[in-house]
Formats: sequence, structure tokens, C-alpha cells
Amino acid sequence: GIVPQLRNMILPMEFPPKVVVSALQATWNLANTPDGKVALVDAEFLPVLSHHCAQGDPQVRRLSAGCLMAMTINKQGKLESQCCLEPLVDLLLDASAAPYVDLGSVRSACLALKNAAEFPQARSSIVRIAQKRNLDPQRLTNMVRGEMFDGDEWPISKRYVDQWNRAADPSARAAS
Repeated sequence: GIVPQLRNMILPMEFPPKVVVSALQATWNLANTPDGKVALVDAEFLPVLSHHCAQGDPQVRRLSAGCLMAMTINKQGKLESQCCLEPLVDLLLDASAAPYVDLGSVRSACLALKNAAEFPQARSSIVRIAQKRNLDPQRLTNMVRGEMFDGDEWPISKRYVDQWNRAADPSARAAS
């Protein structure tokens, strides 16, 4: 199958960076499917992806965090996420402290941590890691201790509302 081949392609030092990037993109796509999440966790992708989050090219780090984000949505991914937590916290700190903020890495690392934090042991580990890094408790620990799900409806997008307003107004359509 494809999963063992992908795992071999993202092993550190096995392939050129361009191949690793392509393999990580394919892995992220696979991790976005329910069966893919399970297959990737079963194939022990979490430690390999954690390694890439901890070091390497910024694009590889971002893609690895995105894969972890997708995989930790699944219960099995949450339960086996311990090896990912410290590299994700460090990636989050590195990405937000860089001369320019890598929003993709920050978003993926935050969401992977938030997904993992739904498992109580992972949440406790994240809090310990944050405290070890002398982080302001408001910055990270509130995220993982707070409510994991919000049942609120998403706010209406201004762009979405504007599109409907234009569609309803003949003079706006003529101007477009």
C-alpha cells in the first residue's frame, strides 16, 4: 500500500527535501480522511512527523504540523500524541517568535495541540511543557485547559453577506 511508501519517503535523511515535501503533502491529504488517519497512526507516523516538527526546513515543519493536526482529530491520534506535544509547542514558539510570523505553522501547531488536549493526559503534558518553557499561562495553558468545543455558530462572513447583497441589488450587479 501507499502508507508504508509514504512513511519511508518522509523518514529523516532518506530522500531529498523536494520529495519529502511532496510526500508530506500526500500524507496530509490522506490524514484528512477517516480511514487515512487510522492507517497513518497505525503505521507510526506520529514520531516521524514529530521529528520534522522539531527541526528542519520551515515548509517541512509546517506540513508536518498540518499532518499532526489532521491525525489528532481522531481518537487514536489523540491517545498516541504524547511524542508530538513537545515538538509542537516548540514549533509554535519558534514560528510565533520568527522575524515574520509563519501563520500556517502557528495555526497547525495550535490546532494539533488543541486536538491532542482533548485527551486529559496530553492536556496535562502540554501544561507541564508550557510551564517548563516559562510561558505565560494565559498564552498556552488556557487554550488547553479551556473548553475544547464551542457550540456557537460561526459569525457570518462579511464577504458572504456582501455577495448576497449584490445579487439582490440590480444596480450593484450592473456595476460589477
